[in-house]
Formats: sequence, structure tokens, C-alpha cells
Amino acid sequence: MKLIVGLGNPGKEYRQSRHNIGREFVMDLALTSAEEQMRWKSKFDSIILETTVHKEKILFALPETFMNLSGQAVAKIVNFYHLSAESVLVVHDEMDFAPGIFAYGKNGGSAGHNGIASIMESLGSGAFSRLRIGVGRPKPGFKSEAYVLQKMDPDERVLVDKQLKSAKSSVLCWISFGIDKTMNTWNVVKSERSPMDK
Repeated sequence: MKLIVGLGNPGKEYRQSRHNIGREFVMDLALTSAEEQMRWKSKFDSIILETTVHKEKILFALPETFMNLSGQAVAKIVNFYHLSAESVLVVHDEMDFAPGIFAYGKNGGSAGHNGIASIMESLGSGAFSRLRIGVGRPKPGFKSEAYVLQKMDPDERVLVDKQLKSAKSSVLCWISFGIDKTMNTWNVVKSERSPMDK
């Protein structure tokens, strides 16, 4: 089994905020890629969906803790299913990337992201995979904490939504081939075309 986690904050007031892009992405990915029509369930301080994608058993999870406590929910899932950190993909917002840019990483630090820091602390490992989705940085003088809780500007949202089509294909690559091939294939992709469509 592989675990795909979408980071964000629970609650209507946080929907479509920059900080919730990972949560929204994973929810949409689950709805469009699951090979079995299953229902989301509340479990392990998360909303989870257990299904099959590309003949692989996949568990999608949306932590219902706030962002800085994401690790508590992820650790409960990992421990219950006896998963390794390497079998986990965490999808989250990334201020170092402009809107419309995404890239994969592994074995890194938190880079100041509270959700990633929480997961690293709770798992005792940073070996999980990350899909970083760009949301850009605030203008000088605007606090990052407030910036990520705001909704994207319409033009930013168009760029992100366009690139997320490619990001969905990249996750299918991670499911089938793992993080190294996915990084080598997708971290250099500049267009919407999926290398898996060739």
C-alpha cells in the first residue's frame, strides 16, 4: 500500500486558500483516478479513501488536524498500516515556486513548512516523497502566514489549475515507478504533455 497525503487546514474558511492547495489536489486526484467507487471515511484524525490506482493499493488521506499538527494524523495512518516513510507522498504548497510550477523531492528538510516539519517529527524521518505545488511569495511587507491563508488571485489560479493537470499524471508515475523516476521525468517537464502519453 502507498499513502498519498494532501496537506491543508480543515474548515470552510480555508477552502481554496494557498495553504490548502495540497488538500484540494489530493481530493480531486482521488475522485478522478480511483478505480473503485469508494466513500471517504473519518479515521485517524483524517478523512481517508482506500482504493486502487494502476493496480496499486492506494490510501488517500486529508488530515483533519490543523497544518502544524499534520504529523499526528499521518503517523497514526503509517503506524496502523505498518507503512514505511518511503511509501508516503505528501502534497503541499510551496512558496519558493511560482504559481503553475511543481516539483518532487525526497529526504529534505522542512524548508520552513510547518506541515512538513510536523510530519518529519512524528515519523522520525524525512524519507517520504514530497510534491511541492507553487503558490509564489507575498510582496515585501506582507506576512507569509497571512499570505498562504488567502485565496489566490484569479490569474494565479488559472496558472495553477492548468499545471495541475500535468501534476495528476506525475502522481500516477510515482505510484507505478517510485520517486526517483518521477523526479527524473517530471522535475524537468515544462509543458502540459505527460511523458506517459508518449
